[in-house]
Amino acid sequence: MANHFFFNIMRKIIVQTLDIFNNVTIGKYSTSGEIEKFVKVPLIFSSKTKQWYFQQSKRETDGLYIHDQIFPKMSIALTNMEFAQDRMVNNLQQIVISKNLETLSSHLVPIPYNYQFSLDIAAQYMVDITQILEQILPWFNPYVFIRIQVPELNINSENDSDDPNEDGSEALDLKVLYTGGGAEIPVDIDLADMRVLLWNLSFEVHGYLFQPIQETPYVKKIISSTYSMGTSAVSGSELGIGITSNTSDVKYDDDTKILFDYERG
Repeated sequence: MANHFFFNIMRKIIVQTLDIFNNVTIGKYSTSGEIEKFVKVPLIFSSKTKQWYFQQSKRETDGLYIHDQIFPKMSIALTNMEFAQDRMVNNLQQIVISKNLETLSSHLVPIPYNYQFSLDIAAQYMVDITQILEQILPWFNPYVFIRIQVPELNINSENDSDDPNEDGSEALDLKVLYTGGGAEIPVDIDLADMRVLLWNLSFEVHGYLFQPIQETPYVKKIISSTYSMGTSAVSGSELGIGITSNTSDVKYDDDTKILFDYERG
């Protein structure tokens, strides 16, 4: 394995995915059917089994009693990652990050992975569930995009892919697809418990992972020998030696003399 490298790609994908569902609000209705107030639905990154800890912290902050329930609420979790063979391209292709007079910095094309997320919704009333669903699902027709920037790899929104002289890449626009969902209906119901409506939605992000940066020194000089290809008496004999350099001050030097003498030895 190579030396340590870390571009924080997974965390950026998680944060951007969370941001899609971070501003969902619902209206609270009075008995007359009028909206009394709007409530922002809290969202946490955890499995639904961890929602109890979130409720405890809210109770301590808001001064609620231990039996008070905080609904509606949502939690999202990264549940799985799969290698995306169908999105794989030439894995030996280099993407240039930057270059100077000494070295060229580049990385191989990213490796495609599909990130699976599970969004759990809990509420006391069906009108809360339907409000949440109608604010989320219409945007997925069938997907939305999130944008990832990786400054270490010169992947950001300032780069222009139409400019052949510019190094780096534009920010990654990743697809987020809605893959299905439905209600979770418990088989056993304890009449002493509060009724809680649970829904689960599944999403898939077409993301990537990156390999480390490669630093490659420039080829500063090319020494070439020229041979004739005809059928005359000089066929197969060397006609001359040439030097190609990226600097004007490199001509015939010690390296060239070694190769020149070796070929005539």
